[in-house]
Amino acid sequence: MDNNDMPRERMLKYGASSLKDEELLAIMIGYGIKGKSVYELSKELIDNYGLKNLFQMDYNQLQSISGIKEAKATKLMACFEIAKRAINSTNKEEVLTSSKDVYNYIKNDFYLAKNELILALYVDNKLRPLKKRILSSNSSVAVSFPVREVISDAIMLNAYGVVIAHNHPSNDVTPSSSDMRSTYMIKEMLNQINIILLDHLIVGVDKYYSIEDNNNDIL
Repeated sequence: MDNNDMPRERMLKYGASSLKDEELLAIMIGYGIKGKSVYELSKELIDNYGLKNLFQMDYNQLQSISGIKEAKATKLMACFEIAKRAINSTNKEEVLTSSKDVYNYIKNDFYLAKNELILALYVDNKLRPLKKRILSSNSSVAVSFPVREVISDAIMLNAYGVVIAHNHPSNDVTPSSSDMRSTYMIKEMLNQINIILLDHLIVGVDKYYSIEDNNNDIL
């Protein structure tokens, strides 16, 4: 039998990191279909859709793929969800002292996002994270910041400060004039309740722009 048909055995012998994407996917799927081994099916999925696109698919999209029925679709969704939760798990004792710290803490929340997302991160007076929350998602060019929700959460958490972040799917992290106006507006409203707007990050793919680092006259 071809070793390609035995990804479990290969993983046990050489370790998970030595496996190709299609071999790992084959282990997740579990079994093949009539006339096609699980490895062949997995390789076909990787070749046709790519791992990132598969990671984003919902149940209906997965189940519509030839060879992926209910059992395989739900198993894949469960595996992908576990991966997302592991990525987003955080150390509550972490201290966020710089924009880079914040970016590393939140970047996975924007991973593969096709639309603009707005995230609020609340910290205590030692700059330890209290909570992060995706507040809104839309596909418009200029996001509308949910100021009331930011203030409500900050008061409820008794937060010392807030960091706002949103992504630019275009990967151009240059802040727009709307981004700058929104930053100033949120800062002024938080100041009224003695809570500091620490920064506003514009997030791209593997890069970011910090308004605090680059525009001290705003924050």
